[in-house]
Amino acid sequence: MSWTWHVSPNPQTAFHPLFSGEWDTCEALASSDDVFKFFARGAELTELTSLWKHVEDIMQANVITTTPDTPLQQARAACKQHGIGGMPVVDRGGKLVGIISKSDFRRGGAAVRDAMTAAVVAVRLRDAIPAAAALMLQNDLDRLPVVDPAGRCVGIVTRTDMFWTLAIDNDGSDSILQWHSGSM
Repeated sequence: MSWTWHVSPNPQTAFHPLFSGEWDTCEALASSDDVFKFFARGAELTELTSLWKHVEDIMQANVITTTPDTPLQQARAACKQHGIGGMPVVDRGGKLVGIISKSDFRRGGAAVRDAMTAAVVAVRLRDAIPAAAALMLQNDLDRLPVVDPAGRCVGIVTRTDMFWTLAIDNDGSDSILQWHSGSM
């Protein structure tokens, strides 16, 4: 039995139909998160990690950051304005010192430093995509800051970035993924 996966062009879509058989019968629904976990775990197990892209190939370089001294409400407004769920916290030299997310905002406080997560998990520019995806899964993270060798924040990679990178099939199409049920 073969499975065909019709991936929505909008990664924010909650569920994706899984079709089987020649009649395109919808057999199940899978969330984007389920798909991400499936592909991330499969990529992590591959022995061909040298063929994978690096984090620098898919990261968003124009990352919006904040500083520890920024008023918390100002940082929250910046996230809302840019439609993001969180952002890296950097010192004056651009060195990563933390991250702030929606759950951190709920803690409250006057400044970002009062609510941010200081023990931030980050990746390096040349880290392989499967390693970064595994780190994201192990720590249940939605985003990973990307740092240069000096520890400066130079980008960010999100679950959505990872989803599309891991889900795109060999011909570069992002509209349909196919695999055989035996490989699951």
